[in-house]
Amino acid sequence: MTDKTRTTTPPQPQDAPRALEIVPAQPPGSRRRRDERVRRIARKLRRLTPSINNPAFEPAINRLARASVIEAELYQRIRAEGFEDLQRIEAWRRLVGTIAKLEDGLAISPAARIAAIPVANLAQAFASIVDQRAADRALPPPE
Repeated sequence: MTDKTRTTTPPQPQDAPRALEIVPAQPPGSRRRRDERVRRIARKLRRLTPSINNPAFEPAINRLARASVIEAELYQRIRAEGFEDLQRIEAWRRLVGTIAKLEDGLAISPAARIAAIPVANLAQAFASIVDQRAADRALPPPE
């Protein structure tokens, strides 16, 4: 007859799964820096586009600023690690699309500004495009 009971040794600490280790998601202070960047971009948007300087637009302005900061960080990570990670590139592409929709919703994209202009004459429409490009150059580059 064979013995159906087996004796096993209790698990040792070195056998513990690594998933139980607590690793900080972000370096200390990075959240504070990101929040400050979001506030800075939101202030600049309000200053450059007086038409959206309204408390009703505040949530959309903050979403646009937050998405812009996340997009810049994601793009920097993609650039640093190479362009092989297709999931990250797809996430970045969707985020850029979201930013474009927010800009159109706030009427701060060139296409939305042109659509809002009653085209009485062609010169007025082109002047608006030039003004928008100057405002776009005044925005901070992605950090």
